[in-house]
Amino acid sequence: MKLGIFAIKLIISKLAREVRKRKKSWPNPLQYRPRPDVDALGDGVFEHQFDIYYAKEETPKKGTIVDIHGGAYLFGNRKHNFGYAAVFLEKGYDVVLLDYQPNNGVSDCQQQLQTVAKQLRYLFDHADELGLDRERIYLFGDSAGGHFALTIAEASCDPAYAKKLGINLKDISFRAAVVSCPVYDFEGMAETSLLSDKAKKYMVGPPWNDSEYKKLMSPKLHLSSLNIPVFLSSCRNDFIKAESLALDADAKAAGKNLTLLFLETKDRAVAHVHNVIAPTLPESVEVNDAAERFLDSL
Repeated sequence: MKLGIFAIKLIISKLAREVRKRKKSWPNPLQYRPRPDVDALGDGVFEHQFDIYYAKEETPKKGTIVDIHGGAYLFGNRKHNFGYAAVFLEKGYDVVLLDYQPNNGVSDCQQQLQTVAKQLRYLFDHADELGLDRERIYLFGDSAGGHFALTIAEASCDPAYAKKLGINLKDISFRAAVVSCPVYDFEGMAETSLLSDKAKKYMVGPPWNDSEYKKLMSPKLHLSSLNIPVFLSSCRNDFIKAESLALDADAKAAGKNLTLLFLETKDRAVAHVHNVIAPTLPESVEVNDAAERFLDSL
């Protein structure tokens, strides 16, 4: 049985309830001197803005994390990743939470990526006035956000690819990328038999059946461009764990600098992007501490 738009909307509703529960355990954001809703595109649109949080002044600064939230291209916004950001704020990183418009059968994933890239352009161009360390910027992403992080990482190393994507990353570079349970084979995902055609249009956009669009947006087909270190995490109960395992295998075969942490636990709480949505779980602490050690090693 294929999932249609109605089923997808039910899933989105369930995710929204989970986020409301998650907020109850968030720390006080004021301790991180928040600078919310930076209007990167200058149009006042919520999804075109980003939030900045600064590590506590007494904590030695380790650089800047720029994080792209997940949500199956359909759900979520930057505010939902604050609990995850707080983990790394405590470790000494300033954290920027980027955003993009959810797909709804009108926009598509390339347009979402372009929104993210425009925010990055603003961020790099105004890093000094924003008080951010542009020499030590680390790109984070989970699930769909992991897809965008991988794609931007590849494009930042390959100007020709960036041009094809319609994004301006000139003089933008990242010291590393950290991705949790990312979409890697976007082409294969967009062709899944689990979704109806209408659901595919709703999820990945009107060009869902355009082969060039799917190839352009697939990190798997542009891995050769990737020349920065990557930390990758997934787990046994990640419903798209095959994506991470394929990325790990391809990266090793291509001689890329990629570190995989794959948790074999059968605990159902340790599932897709658990380290983002439930960062206090022992296994989530393990993943996020390992990510910190990875960055420290660079």
